[in-house]
Amino acid sequence: MSKVEISLLETMAKKGVTPRELELESGLSRHAINSMMNGDVQRVDFRVLAKLCDALDCEIQDLMQVKRPAAEGR
Repeated sequence: MSKVEISLLETMAKKGVTPRELELESGLSRHAINSMMNGDVQRVDFRVLAKLCDALDCEIQDLMQVKRPAAEGR
């Protein structure tokens, strides 16, 4: 089964943004940001994604990617 991997921490590092700066710029709670940074989320609201993309000036694919398992027997 495919898995969605969150790369918020990597994107923040590339942009030079701290969690506190992201909190202030996005209006999201520190808890929500920390949960996403640590990959401790099961679902993400589209509004949250939009706020993160606006604050980081990035696209959704900069924040998460779908990782597919390697096909067995090929």
